[in-house]
Amino acid sequence: MNYILLVCNIILLICIHINVHANPITFDRHTLPICNFEDTVDLTNVHRFTNGSYIYENRLIPADQVAIYDYIEVFDGQRVPYEPHPRACVCQYGICLKFCCHPTKEILNAVGQCQPIEYEIPQSQLYVNVTLKNGWTLRRNVAREFIKLEGLPCPYPYALMPETYKEEEWQIMDDGKLLLVHYDTIVSKNDYCLTPVKTASDEWSLSAMTCPVPNVMSTTTRISNVGAVVSTLFMILTVIVYLAIPDLRRNIYGMFIISCLLSLAIGNSMLAFVSLSEITFPELTCSFIGYVAYFFYESAYIGLSLIGFHLWQSKARQNKGVISADISELGNNSYFPYVLFTCLIAFALTFALMVIQSSNIHNGYKPGIGDEYCWLNVHIWSAFFYFFALNGIIFICAILFTYLAAKTRDSHMDKYDDRKPIVYESSDLMKPQQGRIAYVQDTRRMISIYSLLLLVFLISWFLSISSYLGEMLGLDSDNILLYTSDLANCIEGPLIFLVLVIKPKVMSLLRNK
Repeated sequence: MNYILLVCNIILLICIHINVHANPITFDRHTLPICNFEDTVDLTNVHRFTNGSYIYENRLIPADQVAIYDYIEVFDGQRVPYEPHPRACVCQYGICLKFCCHPTKEILNAVGQCQPIEYEIPQSQLYVNVTLKNGWTLRRNVAREFIKLEGLPCPYPYALMPETYKEEEWQIMDDGKLLLVHYDTIVSKNDYCLTPVKTASDEWSLSAMTCPVPNVMSTTTRISNVGAVVSTLFMILTVIVYLAIPDLRRNIYGMFIISCLLSLAIGNSMLAFVSLSEITFPELTCSFIGYVAYFFYESAYIGLSLIGFHLWQSKARQNKGVISADISELGNNSYFPYVLFTCLIAFALTFALMVIQSSNIHNGYKPGIGDEYCWLNVHIWSAFFYFFALNGIIFICAILFTYLAAKTRDSHMDKYDDRKPIVYESSDLMKPQQGRIAYVQDTRRMISIYSLLLLVFLISWFLSISSYLGEMLGLDSDNILLYTSDLANCIEGPLIFLVLVIKPKVMSLLRNK
């Protein structure tokens, strides 16, 4: 009897197979979706019966629950044209859970693509906590208790990390949507997905992925960014003035000022472009922008400190009598070694930052470049050490060098009246003693200019760190301290232009030019 039933079942399956291939599959195109897109599943690779019904995860889907879609919905309800394909309403049969890829056979890699894993994840290891309407939380098995949907909400979703950022704590609701607890915000199934990740204990857990918030700025933020751009233009204008007038760059100090301001302008320009463009960059591109901006910022600050060091060394050489009689040799030969040293230190700091970011240490200790923004994560304490405290140390060194340079006595100028400026004439420059006097006065004048330039940098740093500490200490949003960094971005360039260009000597040279 069993053999007869087995033969009958085989014959029935053969008949179904012949019938399916003998009758080409055709779909009745629905003009409107019959349920919300987030509650549908793509049936392209699911077997279809001749009556138009499907079997999906052991559930029969009748033909009247199937429609043809020529689009897909992604983040924030945006519709993207797509090849016509059948979709069905399935979430009415149970709780749907949205996965980025196959829940047990694939994981989402760093570039936003589904990557097969060597061994299938045991279904018994995948659990998720579900929050009910009454506030209770139940631990449920993903494989047995949910209908699984697949798809990315956007090309480059990022992982929510509640263990690092408390504002990213999330919960799955009993309708399959995601709740951001800190913001009390419900995220639809179109706007998130889950992917398995391996924990430190070599077990699998689920990580929620969502899309970066589009870089849409408020009016206040936009005005602040425009102010930063204007400030950067003042820096570039200062560089143009120094490049246009040879007398301003005839020694190492003028060349160093050009290098520092160019580095600072490049760093500002890169971050301003990210802020003003309102573009959501891929993680790799975003990280590259952040690291390059960090390199140029540190180059500017280290170069500024080296100017003070060179001034101090120049004053020390004066007292030892080691002074070139030729004004054209005021330290130009040492410019490129200083630049090389600056670049090497800035590169070493940037490389260390990259290593820390890619390491397995706790996310709270990482710089956070590329995670949510193309710059350091200024919402955690690590930014204090990687940027604010580091630059504070550099500025302390610069202040120390300036003090030592100003304190060093000019033994060669004791018998001269240094209140009278020296005019650089070609006949005078050939005289060794006059060359020495000019060198000493040039160093004195540069100490005054450098002190004012350093003061501008210190004001900007102080305003920025005040704003950062105000946010980290949880000050109210209407506290003026939180907006001092915007003020720093706006006034830095004009102050630098005022210190270096709006001076009688420079203005006279500009008029002559």
